[in-house]
Amino acid sequence: MKELHKILVIRFSSIGDILLSFPLLRILKKRFPNASVDFVTKLQYKELLATNPHLNHIYYLPTHSKFSDLKQLRKEISNQKYDLIVDIHKNFRSFYLRAFSFAQVVKYHKYRIQRFFLIQFKFNFYQKYTPVYKRYIDSVKSFQIEDDKEGLEFFLNDKGCEHVRQKLSAKGLQQDGLIVAVAAGASFPTKRWLPEYFARVIQSISHSTPVQFVLFGDKNDRKNTDYIESLVEFPVINIAGEFGLMETACALSFADLVLTNDTGLLHLSMALKKKTVAIFGPTTRELGFYPVGENVRVLENNALDCRPCTHIGTNKCPKKHFKCMTEITPDVVIGVLQDILNRV
Repeated sequence: MKELHKILVIRFSSIGDILLSFPLLRILKKRFPNASVDFVTKLQYKELLATNPHLNHIYYLPTHSKFSDLKQLRKEISNQKYDLIVDIHKNFRSFYLRAFSFAQVVKYHKYRIQRFFLIQFKFNFYQKYTPVYKRYIDSVKSFQIEDDKEGLEFFLNDKGCEHVRQKLSAKGLQQDGLIVAVAAGASFPTKRWLPEYFARVIQSISHSTPVQFVLFGDKNDRKNTDYIESLVEFPVINIAGEFGLMETACALSFADLVLTNDTGLLHLSMALKKKTVAIFGPTTRELGFYPVGENVRVLENNALDCRPCTHIGTNKCPKKHFKCMTEITPDVVIGVLQDILNRV
């Protein structure tokens, strides 16, 4: 087989998808240690990739890019004469970047037909469950590449983490005690467990166990985390919208346990090897973003025949009952968290 000298991986977004590409990057570097492994993404995700030791060069497309930006990027990529381009985004932009590159191109399998029939008609034509990170790896299996079973990973900035430690201490976090991170947000409302439920969990556990809760999220989640904080009698640390991506990763690394929706912070938690409890509502295992590993517990309502109703989330429940989330009660989550905390 021809030796590869220059490899380019394309994934523009988002947090979870980029983190799920890290096993692919690691395995490519193992298989072709002398090759330059490069990456294309949006500038807003720079902090996720900047510390990854498996990458030689990263191209950043402006977050609010124009076609002229894409055209300039294609010119840069074309000049590099890549041997292989791995397209794990598969949209117009990625097609444009790789078109006429003269590189060998491989793409990952999105299982669009199976996904369509499962979501629209509840016919399950998936022959097996293949998580997205494994689909990425399978895209290059013709190069004698297999999953190394080492899972997700993330590379922290130690200096930055010390700065975050100081900032959290100033907010009252005692890092010698038990810390539970709560990621109550998600990109779509139907993927968010009820804020009242999160508050009841925090309230109940704080009554019985000396635990410090830290609320995570981006600036779009701040209204939600403020509301949760207002419902809880005990002090919580609310950092939603205050930290960048690397600072968020550092803050998450201090947690003993993570409670999260199906969102990018779920995959960050898995990459940091944290004990994790994930709440899944409208999405299911077959769609590929279901976490794997011994450190994670997934809570979901398997009694409903309307799941999945989406693969990325929606603004409203199509059935108008939202039972996929409302029937996962706080008591269930409290029991699972308490069991894990008792063994930490």
